[in-house]
Amino acid sequence: MKTLTLIFLMAVSLFAEDSKLVSGQQYRSWSEEWRSFFAGGYYMGYMKGHAHAVTVKSNQMNTSAEDSLERCLSSLTVGQARAILDKYVADRPERWDKQIMDLAEEAFIDACEKRANKP
Repeated sequence: MKTLTLIFLMAVSLFAEDSKLVSGQQYRSWSEEWRSFFAGGYYMGYMKGHAHAVTVKSNQMNTSAEDSLERCLSSLTVGQARAILDKYVADRPERWDKQIMDLAEEAFIDACEKRANKP
């Protein structure tokens, strides 16, 4: 698992600076391997960032640190993350001109909302 995580981080870091400039259309042209690297790296970073934000907020407000988005995100696999992002982008051709970073965030939130409604 450590090796896989290192590969994801290395791959994402190769184009992290430029990934803000990558559109959904460009993402669709990447190989399955590169889409997996991106989706896995973005998913892991998003999950960690969200968990940290929830923890900080709960510490400041003396409340529980658990929320439904965090539960949903923490239960996904990297393969699911890529599948969720691939499907979200494929189902929305009118949004292919948008940045992949925005589409990825929307995809994970949308998937977790659907999952909350149909556990």
